[in-house]
Amino acid sequence: MNNLIIRVLALGITLILFLTSCSSDPTLQQYFVDSQEKQGFITTTIPKSILGLDVSQMSASSQEAYNSINKVNLLYYPIDKQNTAAFEKENAQLNAILKSMILKL
Repeated sequence: MNNLIIRVLALGITLILFLTSCSSDPTLQQYFVDSQEKQGFITTTIPKSILGLDVSQMSASSQEAYNSINKVNLLYYPIDKQNTAAFEKENAQLNAILKSMILKL
């Protein structure tokens, strides 16, 4: 009987952890992946040296994070007269994601 109770509790805790870890909020990574295939978006990769950051001014943990990067993936949506409305829609969606990220900090 005790064994059954322990198994049910373990299953319940596992289920709760699983359900709470699956967030439906959009993330920046999810937006990036989803937008790569959308028409109008352009993706490219640049070396991190182009960023021109002064590593000596960074904390040790920031230096470690910076040194772990080999390249930077860019996703951009050029604006012109024909796609202004689509650009504004994407801009609003991206701003909402960034605001939610800031609120979680």
